[in-house]
Amino acid sequence: MSWMDAWSRPGKHAAVPPPLYLTDGNHVPYCQTCGRVISARKAQQSKVSVVKYCSDRCRNRKPGAMDRRIERAIVALLNEEPESGIEKTAAKAKAAKGDRRVIVTMEEIKEVFFGNRHDPAKTFGRKKNRAGRALGKEDEERKSVDMAASEVNGGIGGEKGRAERTEEFVENLEKRQEGQRRAEEREMVRRAARRGIVFGFVVDEGVGARLEHHGKTQGRNAQSRRAVDADHAPQTTRWKCEALMQGAVVEPSFAKGDWAIRWREGSVA
Repeated sequence: MSWMDAWSRPGKHAAVPPPLYLTDGNHVPYCQTCGRVISARKAQQSKVSVVKYCSDRCRNRKPGAMDRRIERAIVALLNEEPESGIEKTAAKAKAAKGDRRVIVTMEEIKEVFFGNRHDPAKTFGRKKNRAGRALGKEDEERKSVDMAASEVNGGIGGEKGRAERTEEFVENLEKRQEGQRRAEEREMVRRAARRGIVFGFVVDEGVGARLEHHGKTQGRNAQSRRAVDADHAPQTTRWKCEALMQGAVVEPSFAKGDWAIRWREGSVA
């Protein structure tokens, strides 16, 4: 029975389990769209021998061109490629001593790829509440006028009338659509990261670059360096990553909050 089943799924305050691809070998099925573990019940109920998707929603939302661009952006960040946007992240501050692997968080990837949409003119949270309480004389007069208009339009107890609600509906609709768009962008980044963790990212490189990546994490001797210099033929391979929460490697299916990603040690598949 997998961790994705309801009775064994970690609770809200429970510790995130270690990676199932390490603890349970290669017998754990992962969804090819969202990168989460496919429940044992789903695999047993399926009529096909190999289950590729955890739900009909994931089957109908297979990775497309945008998802591939996000994956390439993650690869560029982890490899510290020029113009990848690595300077916008705090990767150097998160680097572990003696480990040259780059660590980037989900929010940093989202900001690099989709851009920062924060409006400095708007206030949120407690600042917004304090701004609402600090009403001046003009604000008090405007509030009294609005309440009077509500009563004229049929409002009771200061509620907005039908005309005001109709006028406000367009603004609320735009806010809701903007929120849905941001949520989808957030999930697209996390889905791409989980796919890179369990299936690996496609990287076009020469043998030399691939062995150099190994050299960052495992070290190499002079003989392997000479072998690298002798062969520079371009090849396509897959590098796998791992999910980090508070410095610990965890199962990506249950990673919570602004978790991070880095290359897995010995990541070439």
